[in-house]
Amino acid sequence: MPKELWKWVPGYEGYYQVSNRGRVRSVTREVIDSLGHVRKYRGKVMRLWRHNNGYPVCELKKAGHGQLMRVHTLVLEAFVGQAPNGYEAHHKNGDRADNSVENLEWILSFQHKSMHKKNATEPEGMFQKGERHPKAKLTKSQVLEIYRIGQTESHGVIADRYGVERSTISQILSGRTWAHLYHEGNR
Repeated sequence: MPKELWKWVPGYEGYYQVSNRGRVRSVTREVIDSLGHVRKYRGKVMRLWRHNNGYPVCELKKAGHGQLMRVHTLVLEAFVGQAPNGYEAHHKNGDRADNSVENLEWILSFQHKSMHKKNATEPEGMFQKGERHPKAKLTKSQVLEIYRIGQTESHGVIADRYGVERSTISQILSGRTWAHLYHEGNR
């Protein structure tokens, strides 16, 4: 594994750095607050989380304003440069969690979109559904059971049984989530 190198996040110089391995950190700095007091902020490696589209993100703050940023874009902009017009960030191996600079490249938007469509139909594709989705709390068999009992038991009782929100049960039974099972006639 290559040595971890850090570069300034473009537009956030003096605030945040990103590494060639896809980690983001704030830097130790002094800030004058709204009352004129000097406050010292200790730098730290930031916690990343997955956005609902599967991409790791973090919130960068500057001058009292925060912005949600995709980590792969930060890595590419810091280590490769700004995206040319009509280009988007692409993970070469298809793993959205692998934000190492070696795994990232700028590709034409239409190529990126066609890759997403192709991969969405493959078993190991970039868009996961069902229990393979990163945010899934239920298994296929549990959802099928929810379809079976959904007409006779209240949503609240079912939600308590499976440890999910009542709205989750409503979304399943209406076909808004787990739609691939709903439309396969499993309801």
